[in-house]
Amino acid sequence: MAARNALVLIGGVPAEMPAGDTLNGTSGGGGGANGTATLDFGAFPGTNEASITFASAGIAAGSRVTAAIMGGDTTSDHTASDHRYAAALIGLSCAATAGVGGTIYARSSEKLQGTFAVRWSWS
Repeated sequence: MAARNALVLIGGVPAEMPAGDTLNGTSGGGGGANGTATLDFGAFPGTNEASITFASAGIAAGSRVTAAIMGGDTTSDHTASDHRYAAALIGLSCAATAGVGGTIYARSSEKLQGTFAVRWSWS
């Protein structure tokens, strides 16, 4: 099977990240930052929603924040294979908090449990 690009939200619709795009948001001198976070859906029976905040003091209210689940990432609860399939089950949205950082929101129509790694960036 061919490698696939990260699943991201484009205009609120899940889609593969366009070829050549990056998650770090820093190409072209626009500034920004990137990092990783862990979403926790809790222990059995789990939940349909999880969120995590991240700190990045330079972020502005109008900054573009993105998050993605990468197929090669792992957590103590989920394998790389689980992460590859999670992108089909979890919708991600993000919000910036000026001077503080941002929040990544995760929602699923299925109850999920355990932790999933996400990568975030803003520009």
